[in-house]
Amino acid sequence: IISFDRDRQIAMLSYYFRESVECDRECISDKIIIDLGAANIYIWMAYTIYDDFLDNEGDPKMLSVANVCLREFTAIYKNIIKDNADFALVFDRVMDTLDSANAWEVANCRALVVDSIFYIPEVMPDYGDFSKLAERSLAHALGPIAILHIIGYKGVQADVNNLLDFFKHYLVARQLNDDAHDWEEDLRNGHIDSVVSEILKKVKNLKTLNIENDIKKLQKDFWFEIISEISEKVIENIEISKKYLKKVQIVKNKGLLEQFLNTTENSAKTAIKEQKQAMDFLKTYK
Repeated sequence: IISFDRDRQIAMLSYYFRESVECDRECISDKIIIDLGAANIYIWMAYTIYDDFLDNEGDPKMLSVANVCLREFTAIYKNIIKDNADFALVFDRVMDTLDSANAWEVANCRALVVDSIFYIPEVMPDYGDFSKLAERSLAHALGPIAILHIIGYKGVQADVNNLLDFFKHYLVARQLNDDAHDWEEDLRNGHIDSVVSEILKKVKNLKTLNIENDIKKLQKDFWFEIISEISEKVIENIEISKKYLKKVQIVKNKGLLEQFLNTTENSAKTAIKEQKQAMDFLKTYK
């Protein structure tokens, strides 16, 4: 998890958040920041392992590791929650939403694949505004939200809501970007991610796909139509995320949090640029 965390967002998010707000450092001690950073690593480890089981790819030897990580994560937050009933409500809501989102995905986003034959479900998952993509990862926001409650200033509720919306739209953008890179692997595994869902909408009157025979056509559909649509949705959610961050009054140095948006935004802009260049080339070639 730490080696994957190239911008140190998972381990250091709470630290960056403390540095972005105006507060008494004695109120938010280094010990609290270290505990919240550890908790975030624990929850990412736990649900990375659980995700493998949800995808029928889990290693039984890793299950106890996930359970220990989840216990450690919960223990850290219980220590914070014991003196803060308002934060306890937010914590429970976020974790309930996370588990509900995982259950929804397993129930709605799986298809049978046998010998490269992909059986298209009669009822496709409805991702709607893609907010479900954020719900599985919204625990990522708990460290900064805990800090707001520990500080306990008057505008905490409004800032908590705006901060949750900031993370929600950022996480939607991030997951859409990831799905745009992973859709072929997910298709082969029978996982109908957000991009696979959009691709299957282009397939008319078919009950099955032969992945090996049809992959070039699907790649063409993705490159000529879907990539620009998905990338525009990524950029749209990044812009909405920035607007919500501006509303978080206690955050004075917005750049410390906006830096996490840049990689995802730049990836989407690059995809749109490359797709346009390819289309222009093909028009010239013709």
